[in-house]
Amino acid sequence: MDPTQPLSQESVQSPVNIPDFQPKPNYLKITIFSVLIVIAIGLITYLFFQNQKLQQQVLNPPISPTIQVPTSEPQKTSSISIPTDETAGWKTYVNKELSIEFKYPQNWKSVSDCKFGTICFSSENFEQTVNEVGDGGGFYIAKKGGLFSISSSPKDTTINLDNYCHPGGPLFISSCVDTKVERFDAKKRILNIQDSTEYASEIGIMTNQFLIMLGQNYSSQSDKNILDQILSTFKFVDQVDQNSCLNDSECGVNICDCKADLEKNILVKDKICTRYCPGIPKCISSKCILIK
Repeated sequence: MDPTQPLSQESVQSPVNIPDFQPKPNYLKITIFSVLIVIAIGLITYLFFQNQKLQQQVLNPPISPTIQVPTSEPQKTSSISIPTDETAGWKTYVNKELSIEFKYPQNWKSVSDCKFGTICFSSENFEQTVNEVGDGGGFYIAKKGGLFSISSSPKDTTINLDNYCHPGGPLFISSCVDTKVERFDAKKRILNIQDSTEYASEIGIMTNQFLIMLGQNYSSQSDKNILDQILSTFKFVDQVDQNSCLNDSECGVNICDCKADLEKNILVKDKICTRYCPGIPKCISSKCILIK
């Protein structure tokens, strides 16, 4: 065949159409996914601001004003219960020689023939008995009621409060402790009978002039409670000289004046004077004296 000859129409073939297989976008899925993203972002934002608001409320709680609405009902007022003085109306005993006083109940009486001390007051129903110890020995105890007693002896160098805890004799001391009555040193001891039943307590007080012994004899706890109330009213009157000393430890040296005085009366400036003041402060006859 001659290559220069034109091709016939029959020999020319028309192009073949190839189908387009690219997937079409799914707009429904895109829409749903977009909505979920928006909802998630909105939820996260909401939770974030709610958390911030909650923190502000915790740190700065709001104070809401209180509005009182008037009411026709009468207001109820709360009352505070003040304990009454159970010793009010009691009698008062004063001893000028010992410079002491205390209160005791109206229905208590003075006991003239007292086996427990030189001054005694007892309840109306008071009865005493002897607790026998050994051959003919013994001591008085309360059989019924209660009794408050006082005895004293002049202060001298032979009297020692420590001996108060070891008196000897038929007394059974279950405890003996140091205490204070106002500014004075004292000892308190609890007395028992042989079967360990507590029947009395006593306090020995060493003052500037006397050893004073306060006794409480009782047959029951209720009697002891009344005696404790009596003891709570006990006090010294017109005796405590604010310038008197009880022992050497209360005395010091006023260097500026070069004299002894109570430590509590010496000012700081009087302790730092630039001078030499020989001597040792001592408490002698209830007065601070500088011993050279």
